[in-house]
Amino acid sequence: MTATVRADVDIVSSATYFGDPQAPLFGVVSRPADDLVRGGIVVCGSLGKEHAQTPRGMKYLAEHLAARGFLVLRFDYANTGESAGPQQDPHAVDRWMASIRTAVDTVREFGVPDVGVIGLRAGALLITQDAELVADLDTLVLWDPVAKGRQFVRAQKALYTVISSADADASVADVAEDPDRDLVNLAGQTLHADAAAQLSAMRLRTEPVTARPAGTTVAFLRETDQTGAVATALTDAGTPVESCGDPTYFLEPMNPSYVSIPEELDQIVEWFDQRYADAAPRAVTVDTQPQAIVAHTVDGRPIETRVYTAPSGAVVWDTAIAGHHDAADKVVISHSIGHDSRIGPARLWAELSLDVASRGGRMLRFDRVGVGESGRARKADVFIDLYTDGYVARGVQIMESLRLPAGAQVVHTGICVGSWMSAHAALNTREVLGQNVSPTAVLVNPLMWRLRPGITYSPRALEFNTFGSRARRRLIQLVGEYATPTIRRLTPRRWHDTIGRAPILQMPEALCDSLWAHGAQLALVLGPEDYAYFDSLGGPRALATGRAQVRITRSSEGDHSAYNARLRAAAKQACLDALDLTS
Repeated sequence: MTATVRADVDIVSSATYFGDPQAPLFGVVSRPADDLVRGGIVVCGSLGKEHAQTPRGMKYLAEHLAARGFLVLRFDYANTGESAGPQQDPHAVDRWMASIRTAVDTVREFGVPDVGVIGLRAGALLITQDAELVADLDTLVLWDPVAKGRQFVRAQKALYTVISSADADASVADVAEDPDRDLVNLAGQTLHADAAAQLSAMRLRTEPVTARPAGTTVAFLRETDQTGAVATALTDAGTPVESCGDPTYFLEPMNPSYVSIPEELDQIVEWFDQRYADAAPRAVTVDTQPQAIVAHTVDGRPIETRVYTAPSGAVVWDTAIAGHHDAADKVVISHSIGHDSRIGPARLWAELSLDVASRGGRMLRFDRVGVGESGRARKADVFIDLYTDGYVARGVQIMESLRLPAGAQVVHTGICVGSWMSAHAALNTREVLGQNVSPTAVLVNPLMWRLRPGITYSPRALEFNTFGSRARRRLIQLVGEYATPTIRRLTPRRWHDTIGRAPILQMPEALCDSLWAHGAQLALVLGPEDYAYFDSLGGPRALATGRAQVRITRSSEGDHSAYNARLRAAAKQACLDALDLTS
């Protein structure tokens, strides 16, 4: 690529809802701060886990394009992410397709007639199904496109089975829904069988792509796909095909402390920069809507989500009955895992927010600074430190701007390190929100039972899963498993809180007693392997003899990260039970 055409400019990124007010889509608009743009771009991400794991990288792409003078809209397809609609909708695929058109039309309504589209993986597959739209676009980039929907669905079903320890084909009854409708669970997404079949029937359509004017299209394909049918069809028609690296670590990072920012993002920026080299900037008017009615209760009351930036810099999604946010006295705050966004595995936290709001409660979800939508995306964001004092402090900050009614109940919940963060948030709730607030921690598959942050869990030691790091973690775990029962047997209970702060030791009762001492309740949701670990620490007996009553939900199946549908349902129910929101 040649040198850039336009020097980087200041930018702004704004969260917005757009499209049909009865079923709004959620998106983020990135643009030059002076609102002078030379082209518009819509970014169509992938689906399921691939969509959920890539927001930071796609934000990096959008903001760097904005710095070159483009208005960029990233968005969640209907029935996914923060957009309205249940993921099990049998018509979900049609709604995804309509979402793309709505996003393109929205950019044009901002005053940008020349609109291009970037399609990643399944996003590229969806785009090519609409030949009329493809022909109408000014530019088109296909990045690692899915060639066959059937292969994608099969691979994502297999991945679900591997990561969630369950069968990918399940009835809705298995997740406490309508027993007459079948579901297909993919990694990070649950589809109605009709939608899964429609997606499976899709093939990447190269005809509308190759019919586009020369110089307006490019495809980035892996080396292993350079001789495939898609590459052959494109190159035979004269459409440029560039080589890209394997994006597996970008789409499916190995560890929640790490995200990948692949070099292809910069290559795409350069391609657009050159393509619009002679385009004159034009003024645009961007009207964003950071709140929307995202659903309705059974009796017709509107449920509203407000998106705002907290004083800490974290972006927050705040959901309740419209006009009832400040009055709601039953509140859930979710704490995501490391680099995972506020949506949660397979949309867990986004769906729970609707369950809570429909029962009169309120739920807050957030992206901590450096994660998801919070702050300017940088390559330095690839690592995030877990289990540290700083991690705790940034998580607790989310409560500082809250104003709750007297006597409010607050549930903090999270998975793995998110559960550890939730315990700390519950410990600090009364100090931040006042002594008349009643906190509860609902911990899903906690791995760390010791409240004291530990340098032994540095992300740089965990990330690349080397033999040394695996052996080190296993040694720590074994020492803890063998030492804890002996210490528990030889020392009085009143000492366990102090002893449990020592490095390596894991004493669930120490965490429980600390919460109790700060006026907080505790509930646990544990999958099979996590319950086995909890049991190896003597957790069930130790908590049964303690001062506080602890609700323990033991799921018959499920993975540590809670992608499993049954475990997700158990986590939702535990949060609702903790607030007595079961009706």
